[in-house]
Amino acid sequence: MVRDALAEANKEIFADIYSVIRFAEQHRSARLRECSNAGQQAVPEQLLEAVEKIEEGTPEGRKAGADLIADYEQRTVVQDKVYANEKYKEAFADNEYWSDWWIGRQFGAQKPALPLSSECGKDKPIPLDGSILNADDRVKYYQKLIAYSGPR
Repeated sequence: MVRDALAEANKEIFADIYSVIRFAEQHRSARLRECSNAGQQAVPEQLLEAVEKIEEGTPEGRKAGADLIADYEQRTVVQDKVYANEKYKEAFADNEYWSDWWIGRQFGAQKPALPLSSECGKDKPIPLDGSILNADDRVKYYQKLIAYSGPR
């Protein structure tokens, strides 16, 4: 059930954001804003700001744009549709509870974590601090992953 929820979150993000990002890639943010203001394509202000930041072309602009997109994804797109959905919420809560116990881990319960690497190969997975059900914790986790520069 947890994997189903994560798959659903990814589908929701793709369905909501892809067309906006693709349009901006092909036609630039000024045209995207023009179409949005004319009512031809409804684009949330946060995404308009994100693509404008990314188009600045600086590392700071790209990071600011990516942060805005991640925040939008987690708070607007998936929080209510996936993480607050009762059928998934219970599965995540159970997984979080049982991942602290040996018996739960034997049946596959595990804390959310992603293995990342700054070199060839795989480093130790980076765990999510907090709850996957909490949008603030997921946004902080994203920022932790982006800041990752490999093992020390």
